[in-house]
Amino acid sequence: MFSYQYAYKRAHCCLNGDMRNALYNVGLNKYSEITEQAANDLARFFQRALGVYTKDTPTDCTVLAACNLIDYLKEDLQHDLVEFVMEDGDYDMTATFEMASRSRNDYSRLELFWSVD
Repeated sequence: MFSYQYAYKRAHCCLNGDMRNALYNVGLNKYSEITEQAANDLARFFQRALGVYTKDTPTDCTVLAACNLIDYLKEDLQHDLVEFVMEDGDYDMTATFEMASRSRNDYSRLELFWSVD
């Protein structure tokens, strides 16, 4: 399942903390790209959503799916700030992307989640 939020020219209102500071500080590169670890975490999210509950490294297929999603989000939304947070519960997981554009001041949030019923 997923939820998506978009705020036209409202990034300054939606962002908090360091990411909000990065909106105004072009020299702050902390939120400029998704890290390799975050991409692997997203791949593990997909792998577990497909029923493969393992702590091992994600499969090539789920790594490809994660990298494709990251690329598609960047291409479609044209954000220059992004933060990825994953929460791993015992029977559920949530993966959240917060994205913003400095030049347009637009904000997007994509939350993916699954749980065992």
